[in-house]
Amino acid sequence: MSAHAPAVAGGIEEAAVHGSERGFARLELELNDYPGPLKTSLFGIQHVLVMFTAMIASPLVIGQLLNLTPEPGFISVCGRGRR
Repeated sequence: MSAHAPAVAGGIEEAAVHGSERGFARLELELNDYPGPLKTSLFGIQHVLVMFTAMIASPLVIGQLLNLTPEPGFISVCGRGRR
């Protein structure tokens, strides 16, 4: 059995691999840890900005690469065309 294989004790797998035992990466938080209000807020803002940018930039860049008029990009970003 290798050093990283889960050990079976009493029918329950014990696959707890923590920070220094993972190799090259050191984890600050485990699965059920709470990072605190400041880190949680910053991670939330980062997530919103990245997702918003991806949702807006993708249709505009693809439309420009396909030499489409601006209207299909507008429709794909807003969800509706001109009335």
